[in-house]
Amino acid sequence: MRIQEILQIGIYYLIVGAVAVCIALGLGYGIIYRKLMKGSKRLTVKQLILAAAFMIYVVVVLGVTLVRGQEVYGGLVNFHIFRSYREAWNNFSYAEWRNIILNILLFVPLGFLLPWLFYKARKWWIVYLICIGTSVVIEFLQMITRRGVFDLDDIMNNTLGGMIGYGLLVLFMRIRDKVRRQHLSGKQKQVLIYCQIPLVVAVIGFSTIFIVYQAKELGNLSSTYLNRQDMSGLKVSSVAEMNQEAGTAEIYQAVIGTKEDMLNTAEEVFAVVGVKVEPSNQIVYDDVTVYYSKDNAQTVWVYSKGLRTWFTDANVDGEDRKGGLTFDEVRQILAAYLVEVPEEAEFTDEGGGYYTMIVDMVEADGNMLDGICTVNIGENNEVSNITNDIITYQKYKKVEIISEQEAYEQLLDGKFNGYYDEDISEIEVVQVKSSYELDSKGFYQPVYKFMLDDREESIIIIPALRKF
Repeated sequence: MRIQEILQIGIYYLIVGAVAVCIALGLGYGIIYRKLMKGSKRLTVKQLILAAAFMIYVVVVLGVTLVRGQEVYGGLVNFHIFRSYREAWNNFSYAEWRNIILNILLFVPLGFLLPWLFYKARKWWIVYLICIGTSVVIEFLQMITRRGVFDLDDIMNNTLGGMIGYGLLVLFMRIRDKVRRQHLSGKQKQVLIYCQIPLVVAVIGFSTIFIVYQAKELGNLSSTYLNRQDMSGLKVSSVAEMNQEAGTAEIYQAVIGTKEDMLNTAEEVFAVVGVKVEPSNQIVYDDVTVYYSKDNAQTVWVYSKGLRTWFTDANVDGEDRKGGLTFDEVRQILAAYLVEVPEEAEFTDEGGGYYTMIVDMVEADGNMLDGICTVNIGENNEVSNITNDIITYQKYKKVEIISEQEAYEQLLDGKFNGYYDEDISEIEVVQVKSSYELDSKGFYQPVYKFMLDDREESIIIIPALRKF
């Protein structure tokens, strides 16, 4: 999700919360308490502002965590601590890191407003317990309403945010006392220092993560296991012969397009159909930008890794398609749209004018091509949709890799990302294949694919690169 979308959601619930608070305070305090109950206690302007801010904050939190969430299918509980951090590290997705940081920031206002609004909650341990309890309740409600997963990482992040908020309040109060020329005792200075530890830990921790990642030569693989699988109830066997010898493999590198490269790619694609990119109508995500023509009839998504593209043309009738074309005919049509498919590609006529071409590590002009291209072709040889995921890779360096047997031993040890049905008590490896996976920095790293049966999706992937 883009920052702009996050801000829009926050502003929406902020407005909803402000309206709800005005109604609640008007009815509750102004009419019920003051008029009907003849209450005499008056709230100061400061108390009203704090109460309103706290109530608005509660509405925003409930809206973001419970109302807005989509229904979750599958596992509803995650008891693996730091799993979200490992997943964000493996993918090195800025969107995932942003979600983690937002989970921390979500509870900063709670740690700040709670002790300021309620005098009895001024002690640090009370604030921390309330933050933990509130987070647990939210996670439990998300689980039973299927609006999220009961996640220990969320509880940890929320609590850290509350601790940071409390530290900021203590810092604010000490600055206020100093402005008022009030002397700080030694104990107050110690509390001030101790309460800043959560913020310091968070800043140093996230800074270290990003610095270490930027210093790495290669990127991270999403297939790297997150948590060791419990293999006690699972029997694993193999009919495939495992190579015992370790060896070397080539690492390839894909082009990582700049914003200018991505724009130039979009302009080239649009030029084929005689239109131009509309500069004022673009949607920018972390690793992909969506470009539109002036009338929004043509759209092209350009991905930074490998400058892959997804082109759609609403002017071409998606229902009136041309079937029965040969591979050479489809290649010629794609070439007109600046998509070059090698002769070695595996061609499939899916029917109804829908064609698929799979390129499996084909060498061309000293480079390596790999990926899939799909196309929908209309009656006049125009296309309504092209998804071009064929990437050109250049040789980067040779590296040492583990043997198939070593990779299989990792599988037996549960060091893989599991997807299989937990009710299965036995799996059998029928084949092991050497393959490649695109990492988070655009390098194509060697992996082993263990095929469990004839279905393509029944695969366990083990990274092959020996640590260096």
